[in-house]
Amino acid sequence: MGVGARRVLLVTSGLALIALAAVALATGAGTPRPSLVLVTVAGLRADDVTQDAMPHLAALASGGQAFELQTNVPLAAPALAALFAADEPDRTGVRFDDLGRLAPGRPTLAARLAEHGYHAWGFVGDGRLSPMSGLFRGFERVRAPSTPFDQAILPDERERLRPPRGGAYRAAELTAAVADTLKGLQRVSRVFAWIHLAEPSLALSEAAGEARDEARRRALREVDDALGTLRGLVDSARMGRRVALVVVSVHGEALGEQGETRHGLTLGAGVVRVPVVARLPAGARLAPEAPVLSRLGPALLEALGIDGRPDEEAAPAPLQATWLPSRRFGWPDRARTWSADGWTEVAPDDARARRAGLALDRPAPAHRDEVLAALAE
Repeated sequence: MGVGARRVLLVTSGLALIALAAVALATGAGTPRPSLVLVTVAGLRADDVTQDAMPHLAALASGGQAFELQTNVPLAAPALAALFAADEPDRTGVRFDDLGRLAPGRPTLAARLAEHGYHAWGFVGDGRLSPMSGLFRGFERVRAPSTPFDQAILPDERERLRPPRGGAYRAAELTAAVADTLKGLQRVSRVFAWIHLAEPSLALSEAAGEARDEARRRALREVDDALGTLRGLVDSARMGRRVALVVVSVHGEALGEQGETRHGLTLGAGVVRVPVVARLPAGARLAPEAPVLSRLGPALLEALGIDGRPDEEAAPAPLQATWLPSRRFGWPDRARTWSADGWTEVAPDDARARRAGLALDRPAPAHRDEVLAALAE
């Protein structure tokens, strides 16, 4: 099978999840609890949600609920782990995109929804996310590009979540596949559909110099067009009253702030501030108990009428941290915790910092600026 054929198969098969949601809700599943379509985006900044840059998302924001959160880690896999596990990055075990794994048995958003009769499907367009991370736990089916780490999964996961070979796909292919697969699908009850898009982040890794700005503008428009098409499909299927459509970024991009051109090395505002845009059934609202991504999962459950409170009596304070500087360049990490008084820097000798393996007390090397400049070329 050629690369083109594999790519079409990947998109067409995986994106049946959106179609299933559409058909289920269009036919009326007879349940008061709505389905959930969750779109996560890597590289979308809070200030990207404008009429000029992303008119469809801006329109969704104006007609629904829109607010900002802060990501726990400015990397996709650990941020998604914090979201899905509703826990802090020093406890999830996922600190990088390529290494780390949610502990076995740890409940995830998909698993919690499955307990309440939801059929969970996921489609991931970024090969840096793999089954090894545990992010796919709780889903009945996930289609995603494969990575070199895909062999490090449990036997049951290998059978259910075997990813086809292929690379990242574009948002335009996603929406075309959704439209093509709406016909002939069977009726399904409550659905949790997760779609992860990475164009705004991948655009910066695929372009160099001044071309990055134009590449990122095109990527934002691709994602926005996909969101506009998805909203149109939801509306045309007459399921708007019975589905929660939520769009959230997992990290932004620095774009030169603090000398950083992408993400993962700093806790600058452009990297950690992320938008949340939601259109919910009448009477429902998203209300995280702290403005941090790790607290969004319980809020999503509450918006669907499910008790989203954690099982533990006392959850730790939200943690925001970077592990990439020390791992890749030997720079000091950054970490801070959230309370009602705002963010507080974590001290190097703090027990939580030691337990998390944060290298907060390393001296900043003299060549830091040179390295950042080289990354921008």
